[in-house]
Amino acid sequence: MHSKVILLAAGICDGTMQMWREAQHRCNRIHMPLIGGADYDDHGVARRLDTDEAYLLINGFARNFRLRPDTRYYHLYLDFQTTPPLAGYGVQTLNVGEDAVTRALLDAVAASVRETDPVRCRILREHTEAFAEIGRILDVLMRRLQRRYAIRTVENPKIQHAVRYIEEHYAERLSNEEIAARLHIDSKYLIRLFRRYMDMPPYQYVTQCRIEHALAELRSGKSVADTAYTCGYQSENAFRIAFKRIMGCAPVTMIKKY
Repeated sequence: MHSKVILLAAGICDGTMQMWREAQHRCNRIHMPLIGGADYDDHGVARRLDTDEAYLLINGFARNFRLRPDTRYYHLYLDFQTTPPLAGYGVQTLNVGEDAVTRALLDAVAASVRETDPVRCRILREHTEAFAEIGRILDVLMRRLQRRYAIRTVENPKIQHAVRYIEEHYAERLSNEEIAARLHIDSKYLIRLFRRYMDMPPYQYVTQCRIEHALAELRSGKSVADTAYTCGYQSENAFRIAFKRIMGCAPVTMIKKY
């Protein structure tokens, strides 16, 4: 099943440890090291990200990463969502050394980023033409990846309904009971479904959704207080705590980056 692909951002980043936190929410990331490398802990097993490969980080899998000593780290990234969401949670190696088409598509993204925004090397929605072009490339790329690597979307209709409801009502006070009532199921069954198909409880998905929208609000120039209430938090302090837990830094620190 091919899903609708929604591009969020694309760019080339001179890496710091903070870069990993930027992906640690519900979006997916295609990540291709260009210079240097990094290591990460995959459920207790040490793995590496190497410059001769590309990786798909599903559902914001971005934690326990560390840069290799005495090396510069420079990477291409594509952040996106899918509807329905991708199933699972983890890191998929894309083997671009053996997959020339995937490598060519990623190289086309890198070329578009460099041509459009050579200073910041970041493409956001305000770069309308470049954003649309990279979105088309991403759509072709995801069609290929889903066929070649058997990447699945969540096909459970209850989860799809729950995700759509959360997307539309993330700024409201949501509980497991309310979401479950909309699906006409028991709240405990809702939790089991989310853990099975999304590898997280419903409240965590709601939080990740809110933080993602908060990032967009902060990037647009909104204050931390306004962003907190816009994204469903009852207090600025509660928002700051949730933001730091997901992103690894305070909202004001993130604002300075933009």
